[in-house]
Amino acid sequence: MYPSKILLLAKDSVDLDSKSYVGWTPLLWAVVNGHEAVVKLLLERDSVDPNSKDTEYGMTPLLWAAEKGHEAVVKHLLTKDSVDPDSVSISGWTPLLLAETFVGYNVPFLSFVLSFILSYCWIH
Repeated sequence: MYPSKILLLAKDSVDLDSKSYVGWTPLLWAVVNGHEAVVKLLLERDSVDPNSKDTEYGMTPLLWAAEKGHEAVVKHLLTKDSVDPDSVSISGWTPLLLAETFVGYNVPFLSFVLSFILSYCWIH
């Protein structure tokens, strides 16, 4: 990552939760592309909504990360209390279902996602 891009994230005048015409935020772009460091930086900002959905599929960053199999990104998202592990897309997809369907039967990844979802349900 270029240092100038990291500095841009630090500027208060930059809207880190701005949306494209299909509802994509900087967080969604970082998640889909597996940019773990950028995801981590964005999640540290209170102005970033970790549950924002795109307008085309109704997918949250967690749903996209699960579909893409970005395990490190999923971990960062699930450690943030405000992230909804039970989010559902317009088509009815959940993080666990997306991980199973698109990543395949990667048992460690599915086990990880399932354990986080179960622990969230147990606590809440």
